[in-house]
Amino acid sequence: MPLQNRVDPLGNLHAVPHRGNWMGNRGLLHNDRQQIIRHSQLKRWIYCKLEFKGWHRQVMRPGHYTELFFLDEATALAAGHRPCMECQRDRATEFKRIWNEVNEPVKTLVEMDEVLRRKDDHGEFTIAALGALPNGTMVAYEDQFYLVKEGGTYRWSFEGYEKVDLGKERFRVVTPDPIVKILATGFKIDLP
Repeated sequence: MPLQNRVDPLGNLHAVPHRGNWMGNRGLLHNDRQQIIRHSQLKRWIYCKLEFKGWHRQVMRPGHYTELFFLDEATALAAGHRPCMECQRDRATEFKRIWNEVNEPVKTLVEMDEVLRRKDDHGEFTIAALGALPNGTMVAYEDQFYLVKEGGTYRWSFEGYEKVDLGKERFRVVTPDPIVKILATGFKIDLP
């Protein structure tokens, strides 16, 4: 039976068989029976490479952080995670540099995490026109998530994406505003 550690674009945790291409961390979320008991433990939400220095982990090991899995970087960013400073030091440094150019500047990653958690805590969403959104932004329409790429929309699922034309102009933006501003600079992420 799949573990409840797959993350959707809103940051909710699901038990589905599809692992995804990125891993993440919000602290220790599970009990000794590998059951999720909290949504997050830390304000530091990161996403990591699946492979780094040949390290191997037992998933949901008792007393250790809960390994979370994302379909892709767009999903991780939409859920409010940022690049990890250990396995993605250059990208995390670039992310912070761009953040300080396009958002209220922060001195530390802790401050950045505070901003992202405030947005997460309030559950507020921007409504925006599709043409105003950069590649990699995640939006919602009805009960579905969509990736914005090259001005089109791709329906998100744990299995991947399907190109669809919704014939709709305005969407609820799921990706946090500070991250949308970073994507708008051309910050490169993996896209289908």
